[in-house]
Amino acid sequence: MQGSGSFTWSITQEEFRNRRKKAIRNLFIPLLFIGVIAGTVGYPLLFLGDLFRDPKSVLATVLYILGGIVLASLVLYFGTGLIRRGTYSYSISEKGISISVGKKKKDYEWILFRGFYEYLTQNASSGKRHVLSDQESKITGGILYLIKKGGFIKIFVVVYTEPDNHEKVINILSNYLSKEESTLSKDLGLTRFEFK
Repeated sequence: MQGSGSFTWSITQEEFRNRRKKAIRNLFIPLLFIGVIAGTVGYPLLFLGDLFRDPKSVLATVLYILGGIVLASLVLYFGTGLIRRGTYSYSISEKGISISVGKKKKDYEWILFRGFYEYLTQNASSGKRHVLSDQESKITGGILYLIKKGGFIKIFVVVYTEPDNHEKVINILSNYLSKEESTLSKDLGLTRFEFK
């Protein structure tokens, strides 16, 4: 929505949950399948000699691997439904950005920030990770970190975007803040996140 010189959007708890589940189904199930193949075929082939000497030990390890993969997948899939978030509402104007979650609301002036960066490209050390992040953001939307100025503790204000407004939000933020390249150490150390 746009009105009176501002750009606003909201993301409900139900939208968060549905997008995360869709991302897990579309992106991580293929990776899960590769893990199952590696655990059931790859591992026994690595220890082929042991398979003939002590088959129970190798098979028990395969079962542990499969059990861990299945358990982690179930926790990831159903755990997204347990996260309790209110509705995130954002409004960007010439003065700054306003964020509210449930009853908590805060207005930030642009002068408080030194820049921002995209979370999804943070750990993109290879082309594959970057492509996975791009696909994920098309389903779930993006995450932007607004970096507050100064202080011993790094403070980030987290902004979630919709899949269909991610690029627009980046372009609008770029009018007021510099876009920084993310590095592996950007959010390490003493950090605090607001509206995560």
